[in-house]
Amino acid sequence: AKLKNITAESGLNVTLPCRAPNNDILISVVEWSRPDLKRDEYVILYRDNQLHPDYQDPSFKGRVDLQDSQMKDGDVSLVLKDVTISDAGTYECRIIQRTGTTRMKRTWLTTDPINIINLSVVPSGEFSGNVISTCYRALVSKISQVEDSKEPKFGNMFPAFSGNISCGISNKLRQIYIY
Repeated sequence: AKLKNITAESGLNVTLPCRAPNNDILISVVEWSRPDLKRDEYVILYRDNQLHPDYQDPSFKGRVDLQDSQMKDGDVSLVLKDVTISDAGTYECRIIQRTGTTRMKRTWLTTDPINIINLSVVPSGEFSGNVISTCYRALVSKISQVEDSKEPKFGNMFPAFSGNISCGISNKLRQIYIY
């Protein structure tokens, strides 16, 4: 299973990505679960072309959906709405695929997850437009320094401006680097 870390801001929506390994085969069951839920409760369960809210943990009712209900190209990503601090944790995506009229394999509970997401949730306001504007200012500053230099210009390229630029942002919880 692929492990991915995602950070979301409380109060916003977040998409937890998951894609079927072979998108040419019919998806008959999609299960998003958490290890800390009861065995017969899910974040979301899709089976027989419909969602099954009876098996859904109450804390997720009305707040989750598949990003694409048609599951085009094997996309079974989960959209979690109005994220709360208690939503932080591990999410597992499992699917069962079958071809034609072949019977479904063993119950979906025993299949290995194809994706495992570790969701972190930060309080509202921890991420803001300042991240983008600070990075933008850093980039504009770098471009200005290069343009002000006596360096020859080739087309619209400056040799000193090749390579990567990094932008470091820090907030109350951690330092984030954007490259």
